[in-house]
Amino acid sequence: MAAFRDDGGGRGGGGSSRGGSAMKRRGKRGGGGGYRGGIKVEVNPHSRLEGVFIAKGKKDVLCTKNMVPGKAVVFNEKRVSVQNKEYRVWNPYRCKLAAAILCGIEGIWAKPGSSVLYLGAASGTTVSHVSDIVGPNGVVYAVEYSDTCSRDLVKLANKRTNIVPIIQDARYPGKYRMLVGMVDVIISDIAQPDQARILGLNASYFLKAGGHFVISIKPNSIDSTIPAELVLDVQVKRLQVDQFKPVEQLTLEPYWRDHAVIRGGYRMPKKIYATTTS
Repeated sequence: MAAFRDDGGGRGGGGSSRGGSAMKRRGKRGGGGGYRGGIKVEVNPHSRLEGVFIAKGKKDVLCTKNMVPGKAVVFNEKRVSVQNKEYRVWNPYRCKLAAAILCGIEGIWAKPGSSVLYLGAASGTTVSHVSDIVGPNGVVYAVEYSDTCSRDLVKLANKRTNIVPIIQDARYPGKYRMLVGMVDVIISDIAQPDQARILGLNASYFLKAGGHFVISIKPNSIDSTIPAELVLDVQVKRLQVDQFKPVEQLTLEPYWRDHAVIRGGYRMPKKIYATTTS
């Protein structure tokens, strides 16, 4: 059993989300929450996702093993200590990837030893958890253009040797092509009207054939004049043009209003694609 270390509370949000495509689709599911200090909990590996854990107590919460024990990454984040190992609670109201996991996504492809390109790293909250997942033998190339966010990202990278901060505009991957190796996964969280094109452009530079992607989409950021389902259908078709094969789409309610996540493969051989979708 583990003693839960509560450094404070998290921020929340909620609402509904919509989505539609010909692939697997998910709606809302329950999950999430937190503990109060002093509650005894048990930490178990996630049943499907390597490098992700579930802290079981009064409420179950998602967490990752802290690559830098004793160091809080996010203000007021909660941590669990058990058998000289420390785990950080992954707040789905702050991180869309965590919300996707709790909503039932079947895979994120980031795992211990993976190389990941993260587009739209912001100040590094989700990046820090991906850093925990891939561990010291993996690497996270974190691309962020905002001056304010990039300062926090650089500070984070100074504490975590597997994060490579790249202060550039993700629309121009040629500018950082000498800094990024070929990667296994691209995770994209960029609220831009052409975000599918940006993903495709980066994939053409950095994503291995047979690699994978996870993209977070807010339809209203792309086109608020048409239904979200149509926006998502257009994005799926755009991804297919760039040789992506989407295999799953799900909404992020109740954690994020009007957001969806799409995941799939890139330049997938037919046999591998059939295995991935099964």
